[in-house]
Amino acid sequence: MASDLALLPSPIGIEVLDDPGADPVLVRRMLGEIATANRLFGGVRALRRGLRTLFDAPDRGRSVSLLDIGTGAGDLPHAASRWATAHGLHLAAFGLERHPTAARLATTAGIPTLLGCGGTLPLRSASIDVVLLSQLLHHLDDTGATRMLAEAHRVARRGVLVLDLRPSRLAALGFRAAG
Repeated sequence: MASDLALLPSPIGIEVLDDPGADPVLVRRMLGEIATANRLFGGVRALRRGLRTLFDAPDRGRSVSLLDIGTGAGDLPHAASRWATAHGLHLAAFGLERHPTAARLATTAGIPTLLGCGGTLPLRSASIDVVLLSQLLHHLDDTGATRMLAEAHRVARRGVLVLDLRPSRLAALGFRAAG
C-alpha cells in the first residue's frame, strides 16, 4: 500500500516495518521485539500515565474509544484495554497500520485494524476519544509529523497521546539486546 506520508531514512538503515514487502516472519518477530521493548522500557507505563491524565473517577462505567495509529501487532491497545478495565472503563480499541502484515496480525490478535496511513484519517472529526501515536513520529519529517498530529487532533475528542523515541545506534543496540 502506498503511504500518503514520506518516511525519513533511519540512522540504522531501512527498518523492516518500513518495507511493506518485508518477510511476514521477520515482521512478526520485529513486532514481538517492539512489544517486549514497550513492556521493558516504559512504553506501556507511559501509555498508562497518559490515560490517567485523560480519564478520572467520574468516567467510571463509561465507554471510550482509542485509535492506535501505527498499531503494529496491537500490544499497546491491549495494554490500554487492561488499564481501562481495571479503572472501570469499557474501551473499544482500533488500529490503523500501513504495513499489511502488521494490520493482519493486530486484527487476528483482537484489535480491529484498518490498512492505511495517518496523514489522512478516514474518520469524522471528534469521533475517537483518544488517539495514540507510539514510536511513529520519528519516522517522519517535520511536515509529515505536523500533518499526522493535526489529523490525530482532528479526530480526537479527549486527547492525543504521543509516545516516541529518539533513534540512534545506541538505542538500536539496546533494542536488539532486549529482543
